[in-house]
Parts: sequence; structure tokens; C-alpha cells
Amino acid sequence: APNPSVGFIVDDIDLSGVGGISTVFDLERVEVLRGPQATRFGASALAGLVYIQSADPTRETDVNAEVLLGNEDSYGAGVAVGGGLGERFSGRFSIHHFQGNGFYDNVYLGRDDTNERDETVARGKLLWDIGNGWESKLSFLYADFDNGYDAWSPENGRTTFSDNPGRDEQQTTGASLKFSGSLLGNQFVSITGVAETDVFFSYDGEWGNADYWAPIGYDYTWSDDRERSSFTQEFRLVSAPGREIFGGKSAWVIGVYGASLDESDFIISQGVYDDDFWCTPCRDFSTLDSDYDSSNYAVFGRLDSDLSDRLALNLGLRLERWEADYEDAFIDHAWGGGAVIENEFNPSEDLWGGDISLNYSLADGSHAYALVSKGYKAGGFNPSVARALGPSAELGPEAIAYDPEKLLNYEAGLKGLWLDGSLSADVSVFWMDRQDMQLRSSAQFTDNPNDFVFITSNAEGHSYGLEAA
Repeated sequence: APNPSVGFIVDDIDLSGVGGISTVFDLERVEVLRGPQATRFGASALAGLVYIQSADPTRETDVNAEVLLGNEDSYGAGVAVGGGLGERFSGRFSIHHFQGNGFYDNVYLGRDDTNERDETVARGKLLWDIGNGWESKLSFLYADFDNGYDAWSPENGRTTFSDNPGRDEQQTTGASLKFSGSLLGNQFVSITGVAETDVFFSYDGEWGNADYWAPIGYDYTWSDDRERSSFTQEFRLVSAPGREIFGGKSAWVIGVYGASLDESDFIISQGVYDDDFWCTPCRDFSTLDSDYDSSNYAVFGRLDSDLSDRLALNLGLRLERWEADYEDAFIDHAWGGGAVIENEFNPSEDLWGGDISLNYSLADGSHAYALVSKGYKAGGFNPSVARALGPSAELGPEAIAYDPEKLLNYEAGLKGLWLDGSLSADVSVFWMDRQDMQLRSSAQFTDNPNDFVFITSNAEGHSYGLEAA
């Protein structure tokens, strides 16, 4: 999905929607921010955000290495090296590779590697101490996943029968540049991120082969070639110690944000069904070419205020403008005479989110809190629906687009440490109201197995519960 509910950022590179390429080698920390994170991250964090930080460069020379060996031809190796590069520079580079056969056996082809894993990830960082409290950090990421995909079986097991096993390939190149330093007596931060991703995904549509389905002739394949390009830019100004407002009680943050996303998909669906009676044979061959472009512009701010020695008030607000352009072209080469069916949408929306919370510190060191937060998620499109439209179709072109979603979250809880830190507790209750909830459901339009698709539509909903740990 171009607009996932949970944001995913690696070293300030926004990989939301394509984050499956992140590996855990040479990571420094993983931050999981639950619930709406609209104030800081906006439209890509309706349900929270995962932020991954790989190890930063240090002045001291550091080497980290690992070797993995396992069954089913699984092995891996990685090495990371970092240290000083002169008086003001330090750097770090890591590379990791994993190989495995994927734990499936294709009895028709006599192979055990049709669901293979062949994954390489390289990371690098260069830290520059500019001077006068300023520093710059350049990060880059390269990921090459050359995996097979043969995980579906008519018998619902780890033995497959496909004659056209698929692929699950992704190549991602990304970089970020972060500047930080003192400006007007406060802390200034600039973060620039870019990413380019190519994804190729294919599968055997009917999961079998000629012998398996005999005497019926049944053979389908499906593939999607996806290209994605993203750019993000953020500027923040953060109050430095001693620069708080309202009598020195309120720390503050203000910022602006911009992002652009360009994603294209080219889908090929083809196959044949021949039962020597109703179809002799029935052939299918269609292509769907779609393109999605979006732009996001936002301003945001935050106040964290101490109302007393124990009571704190936190306020956050984000205003965001979302604009998108979508177009597709569907051709039914087998039955449509080569005619091109086109759709085009140009939605835009003004969105806002934020949070307000009260935190009270108890005498035993624990604290209670109450939180109200509002999140949002940009709208999107169902490219797969376009191939099911026609004179007798159950759905019309209006089913391709769906509206932005808004989430209002109420939460209260208690957190603390007791018995000299040997006992910790985190208890919370929550209630969420979702407006124009983006609900995903499956549909099968024809007897063609490739017409099994997932469709997102808008609905209303709510959720509530209790969490305790």
C-alpha cells in the first residue's frame, strides 16, 4: 500500500510500505512508537511507527562480525567496521548476506530451492564534526533481495507442485543527510531522505502443473513489476536548555515537512483453462499499467510544559496538505480486442492531527497519564479493481479510490517500577474511534484464479481494550 498504517524508517530513510528489506545485523536500537503519531510523523503513522537506527560511527576502531549456519542449506555472514577517519571524520560500514532454500520442496520440478532466500544488505555512515557544535551525518543503505516465491500448495503444506514458481525480488538504494547544530540559541535539525526501490513479484496462479490438474488444462501466471521513488525533507527548531518559554516551564519544537512519492506498477496476468467441454480452451491475457504520485506538506509544533513539580502537560499539533495523482490503463488482450480502459483521479485533502496528555508523577516514582490523540492516514487506490471493470462488472470506477482515514484515540494508564526496580508494570485502557476506516477485504470476480484481489474501502469502526505488562 502506498500509505501504510504503520510508518517504517531506517536511519532517517522512509521505507514505509517497502520495509521488509531491513535486517537486524549491526543495529543500535529499534524504537516502536505505538498509537497515532501525527504530530511528529503525520500521514504515515496512523497506528504508530517503527524507527530503526543502525550503529553510529565512533572514534575508536570497532569490528563486529557474525556467522550463521542452519539446516535446509541456510547460512549467513556479516561484518561491520568503524572508527576515526582523521581529526573530524569517523565512519562505519557493514555488509551482511543470508542464503537459504526456503524450507519448501517442489516435487514436480524436483527442487528444494524454489522458495529460496538470497539477501544482501550493506550500510554505511560518515559522521563529520563541522565545529562550533555543528555536525553532519550521511547514511546510505543498499539492499538486494533475490528471493524465490513458491509457498502456495493445493494441499496446504510445505510440498509444492507448481510448474512456474514465482520470484520475490527487491532492490532498494537509499540515503539520508542529517545536519544539526545551534541556531539562534536553539537546536536546528535538517533531515533529507531519498530512496529508490524496484520490486518484482510473481507466482504460479493455479499452484500446480499439467499432470496435477489432468485431464483439465489449467495453467496461470501473474507478475507485478513495481518501481518506487521517494523524497523527504524536514526542518526542526528545538528549544535548547534555558530557552524554554512561559517562564522557563515549556520546552518547544516547531518544524516543517515535505515529501513526494512516485510509484508505478505493471501487472501481467495470463493463463488458460481447457476442460474439453465448456472451454476449448478459454485463454486470458491482460495487462494493467498504473502510476501513483503524491505530495505532502506539513507544519507541526509541540509544547511540553511542567505545570508543577509532579504534573506535566504535553501538546502537539500537525497540519498537513495531501495531493495525489493516479492513472491506470487496462488492456484485455484476449477478450477485449486490445481496447484500452483508462481511469484517472486527482484527490487532495487538508488533514490535521495531534495530541494532548497529562502526566502525573506519584510519590513512589511511578506515573499516571491520560492521553487524547488524533491521527490520520492519506487516501489511496485499488489498482487491482481496474482489471475487473467492464459492462457487467459488479463494481464501478468509483471503487478504485478510497478516502483518507481519521482516528481519535483515548487512553489512560499507569507505569512504574517497584521493589527496588525488580517489579515493573505498565497498565493502560484505550478506546479508538475510526472515521472512514480503510477496510481491506478479498474478492473473486471471475473463475480466473488471478482475479482474487484485495480491495480497500471506507467504513466506520471502533476498538477498545485493556493492556497490561
